[in-house]
Amino acid sequence: MSLPTEFSTFAVPVRGGPLAGGVWHRDARGLPLLAVHGITANHRSWSLVADALPGTRVIAPDLRGRGRSNTLPGPFGLIDHADDLARLLDGLEVDRAVVAGHSMGGFVGVRFAERHPDRVASLVLVDGGLPLPPPPGIPPEEAAAAALGPAIERLGMCFASRDDYAQFWRRHPGLGPYWNEAVADYVDYDLTGEEPELHPSAASEAVAANVLELDGSAGMPRP
Repeated sequence: MSLPTEFSTFAVPVRGGPLAGGVWHRDARGLPLLAVHGITANHRSWSLVADALPGTRVIAPDLRGRGRSNTLPGPFGLIDHADDLARLLDGLEVDRAVVAGHSMGGFVGVRFAERHPDRVASLVLVDGGLPLPPPPGIPPEEAAAAALGPAIERLGMCFASRDDYAQFWRRHPGLGPYWNEAVADYVDYDLTGEEPELHPSAASEAVAANVLELDGSAGMPRP
């Protein structure tokens, strides 16, 4: 499957600098879809969803600490992500949107709906949004590794080339058998740095901060 052709990137001012991301079908009419990615992902994870919605404007940010927003400063809490989404809609002159959140993006979507209800036409939660109990007996500083396992290990890895990173992902049982141009683009976009020192774009401190909030202890509202 090829990439959607109606695509452009953006950089919208938020606290501490620009929030990056992409828009598919910019000129589509009607309510746009604000698509929020998961805890170590980036906005390109929504490419195939946008391809399936040719009549919908799809707006997807790189959350603070991820993708090309990975130089934005903390704090990286769910309410910080939610307020970034509000500033993003302001910057793109969008009043309201259908909000879809995947995994941790679902938690961000719930916080966004709580703090900015007038901006949310409806909320779609995909494998996320409800408080998750923490692993028993795990201290906070080990929560990210316990919850995410290999995903958190990957953030500390270094790759000599873009092809090395692509081959790393091709061995993943959830992606390798379904490899296509959209997956390859997502994986390539995830890298920062220069060869031979390339790194995944998600900042480990941002990921660790968000893992601690997924248990609902920070007053997570129920959707």
